[in-house]
Amino acid sequence: MRLSASPGTPDSGPFGRQVTGHFDRRIGADRHAVRGHVYRLMPQGTLTLSLVGEPGDRLQLMRRTFPYQDVLSRTGGPVCRSEPRTS
Repeated sequence: MRLSASPGTPDSGPFGRQVTGHFDRRIGADRHAVRGHVYRLMPQGTLTLSLVGEPGDRLQLMRRTFPYQDVLSRTGGPVCRSEPRTS
């Protein structure tokens, strides 16, 4: 998953910070264009990431439904590391 955060404060608006990017579900599967929101339901609550997406490089937001929808909540410490920069 590769996401970029929108400019603004982390908790701006009712849906928190918006993110956009791509999600590769598994090797050989279609890449999905995704848009999501990172938010907390309560001020000190768990961080949650809500995603919608569709196969391909472009997300068409005028659709009524999306082939991919997911909600992820943090349950522990970080375990992923960023890849080193190449330039």
